[in-house]
Amino acid sequence: MQSIPITHPTAFNLEWTGVFCGFGLALVLYGLYVNLFILAVYTLYRLKTAGKNVLLVACFTMFILGTTQTILHLCTTAIYIRVLQALVKSGANLGPAAFPASLTDGFVPLGLAEDIIFAINKSVNWLSTLYRCYKIWGPQKKAIILLPATLILSTAVIIFVNVATVDLPYRFGNRISFAMCTATNLVLVGLTEVNKRVVYGGSGVKHFMLAHPEKFTTCQLSSLIFSGSEDPSINMWYQIIFSASTQIVNIIPTLIVVRVGLGHNVQDSIPNQLPLKQSRQVQAEPSSSSLSVVNIAPSEM
Repeated sequence: MQSIPITHPTAFNLEWTGVFCGFGLALVLYGLYVNLFILAVYTLYRLKTAGKNVLLVACFTMFILGTTQTILHLCTTAIYIRVLQALVKSGANLGPAAFPASLTDGFVPLGLAEDIIFAINKSVNWLSTLYRCYKIWGPQKKAIILLPATLILSTAVIIFVNVATVDLPYRFGNRISFAMCTATNLVLVGLTEVNKRVVYGGSGVKHFMLAHPEKFTTCQLSSLIFSGSEDPSINMWYQIIFSASTQIVNIIPTLIVVRVGLGHNVQDSIPNQLPLKQSRQVQAEPSSSSLSVVNIAPSEM
């Protein structure tokens, strides 16, 4: 959170727009995510494929974390609006030192909890992607997942240290964490998409272990550019993109589970329909035995 002259009309309007647009976008995306979560659970329960329990646990874990984070986002947004109002009345600059003591006691713990849950949510998403890479490449090539596993571990440590260390410079800490997140996402995307046989074939758990975190990587790249900026307009876009990324981190894998799960159900229903069509064709065509009987009958007469 940068120190900006909040009493300036343009700065205040941009800050106000960033807060409301970010929270509104987060609510809309959360509503979409709830519907996708219900559909994902429904499709997974109907599947009889090995490995669906792993996805069910991941879906429920991300839903609990996403719901908790949305509630915390609502609380921190309400407090932050009161902070803006208090700063406008006092004429102070926007920064942690200018927070009223009565609001700091509630804002800081809630903001810290929101950041921690977001970090845990990222870790869950990365671990599920790492498991997908393991299934894609097979147990014979375990060495391939060493690089993403190392990146996930180091990135998680940096994020949690950045969240827990209050006196860490804002720009310095965020840029490192976002850079590590981007590198981790790019490596996971590369290892997932290099093996194209999973996209066009495979069976079992490989069918619904598809995911495309490159969209979330785009949000990470945008956050990397916008974070730590002194420009109020860029800070506004950073707030909006960060609010959206808290929901996109759950929407993307859930959407892929729904898509692949529905496709898997369609594939399972096709073998049950083919015998019926074939039986109708067989019944419509005269058999060779019946023809032979018709030809032999006149000779016997």
